[in-house]
Amino acid sequence: MAKVRVDKTLCIGCGACWALAPQVFEEDPSTFKSRIKEPYRKVDNENESAGEIPEELVSDAKTAAEGCPTGAITVE
Repeated sequence: MAKVRVDKTLCIGCGACWALAPQVFEEDPSTFKSRIKEPYRKVDNENESAGEIPEELVSDAKTAAEGCPTGAITVE
């Protein structure tokens, strides 16, 4: 498992991450910013969405992080 986070203070809701890794990221309908999808989401609050993803999704999540124009996504 790998940890993934979206810093909602940096996220501009452009949709790049959910376009590049739709199995990991989605639009939060209340903020229009990105968040981690269920069942991977562990924390979802005003400033951060965080979760743990299986190894087979790490490459996609890293691609999304690289494609994020604001650097709001981290993958560990």
